Amino acid sequence: LGMGITKQIAEASALQKCTGDCAIQFSFEGDACVATGTMKSADGREVSGIDVARTKPLVEASVQKRCAERGMTCKIVSVECLDLTP
Repeated sequence: LGMGITKQIAEASALQKCTGDCAIQFSFEGDACVATGTMKSADGREVSGIDVARTKPLVEASVQKRCAERGMTCKIVSVECLDLTP
C-alpha cells in the first residue's frame, strides 16, 4: 500500500515497502483513505480486501459494514490517508 501526490509516487512507495514478489493491483487518485484487511467467513476461509473512502473513520466503517453484510469477521490490516488540501 502506497500513497503519493501522483500515481507514480504512490506506486513507487508501495513497491518500496514490498518484500518478495509484488505487483501493483489497485490505484486511486486524489484525497483518499485506503484500508486493507482480512476477513474470515463462518466456514473458516480467509479473504483479503481493500476499500477507499474520504476519511479514516469512513473507510474503517465501510470495511466493517461490507464484512457484516457478508457474514464475516474483519481485521483491518492497514489504513493510509492522503490529504491534498492546502
